Amino acid sequence: MTQYIMRHRYDRASGLDMSHEQQSHCLFNGKMLIAQKLTKQGFMKISKTKLFLFICASPALYACAPISRDGCIKDSAYDIGYAAAMDNADRAKRLRDVSKICGKQGREIDAAEYATGFDAGTKIFCIPDNGYSWGLKGRGYNGICANAEFGAAYEDGQRIYRIEQRRIAIRNRLEEIRNRLASIARTLEEDTTLSEERRRALRRQEDELLLERRDLLAEQRSLPSS
Repeated sequence: MTQYIMRHRYDRASGLDMSHEQQSHCLFNGKMLIAQKLTKQGFMKISKTKLFLFICASPALYACAPISRDGCIKDSAYDIGYAAAMDNADRAKRLRDVSKICGKQGREIDAAEYATGFDAGTKIFCIPDNGYSWGLKGRGYNGICANAEFGAAYEDGQRIYRIEQRRIAIRNRLEEIRNRLASIARTLEEDTTLSEERRRALRRQEDELLLERRDLLAEQRSLPSS
């Protein structure tokens, strides 16, 4: 029930047409960030702008708008700034983007209040544990945190993320090679119309794939465990 309500509020606030997979990803990010805020500040009402921006924690992936029309009207500049920090947004760029969108609604964003909210959000976002989690999920980081601990934790998470991505890539390529080798073997065995030149070409391709498989298996074994 909670997931349905969150998705309904998101779709109505954003007006974006997103696939179920995209909605699920955004909802996961949204619930994670909302839970973090509730843990730090106790249970409180989450405004639509915060809900919308927390859910759209990966704007580069899904092209989420920086604020909803409803948020322009109802949410304080402090809340908008706070949500921007929790979204790992560039302070100045987000303010420009939000001001442009809200300007069309006749709303001027108070820059000082926005900055106060952004600073408050940064204190929560820049916890080192969040840096590790942020990096582990492969998210970009624009350097909004002044503390070196966050950056170090982020790099640790990124390192694990890159290893896992490489592990996945190797596994996928090995599957492709397995299928291609099976296809070549069937062709060589069953196709009696193959010319000798074509047979030699397939044999060369087979040898190349076997060498690539050997190298990938060696690399796979050498990857550190996460």
